[in-house]
Amino acid sequence: KAATSARFWSALYQGRPAPETGAIWLKEWWRRYDIPLWSQRSDGTFRLDGYDVTQSWDCAFRDTKSSDYVVGQVWAKRGADSYLVYQVHRRLSFTETLDAVRHTKWLFPQTRKIIIEGKANGDAVIDSLKHEIPGIVVFEPGRDSKEGRATAVSPYIRAGNVHLPTTRVASMAPEISFDVEAFILEATSFPNAAHDDQIDAASMYLIETYRVSGESSILVPIGRIPLSSVKRQGQQALAPFQRRLNDRYLRR
Repeated sequence: KAATSARFWSALYQGRPAPETGAIWLKEWWRRYDIPLWSQRSDGTFRLDGYDVTQSWDCAFRDTKSSDYVVGQVWAKRGADSYLVYQVHRRLSFTETLDAVRHTKWLFPQTRKIIIEGKANGDAVIDSLKHEIPGIVVFEPGRDSKEGRATAVSPYIRAGNVHLPTTRVASMAPEISFDVEAFILEATSFPNAAHDDQIDAASMYLIETYRVSGESSILVPIGRIPLSSVKRQGQQALAPFQRRLNDRYLRR
């Protein structure tokens, strides 16, 4: 395995072939930035002046060798464009996941929203941290498949609105260094890669940021109401008036 590429090994020995260019998120679609967006302060934290900062977390059940990875991503958005700044990509226990979320929030104090998927131990992470760290929101995937979510946000990647750091920028600061090429490999191999946790975290961020969903909803004090429900109730309320109008029209 050490003598072969990850793509060759996955295709030949694990039966997960993937086109070199990608299947859903094409490799050529990614935009790269070569100037760091952040500045590091004397206390060790990082600032992203002029950007909205969001974190996206895909959690796992346990930290065994066969388990999925915990992935936490830090995204910066300005205008229509989003930039991946930092990524946690490790097998972590529940308590280690809590510490990773806390530490990443400390590293990027500008973070306004932290998206955590309500699956695996995500719900437990949310319950443990929601009164400690502000801005935690739950992501409910509903019935959408991982492939469906990735496909739904693919136009933003294709349009050039999603930017990844170059390897130089991604490894510039040791405290927030990460393997961006591993992210691209997983994205290009998806949905046939051995793991898809990085794709899940990115999809969640893009769906929340660009408001991509199968159905729109409105916020009310007690939660969300799907617009289809509002529309249906409105149609029911207007039905008697519509029938009267129809009767008048037919009598003419």
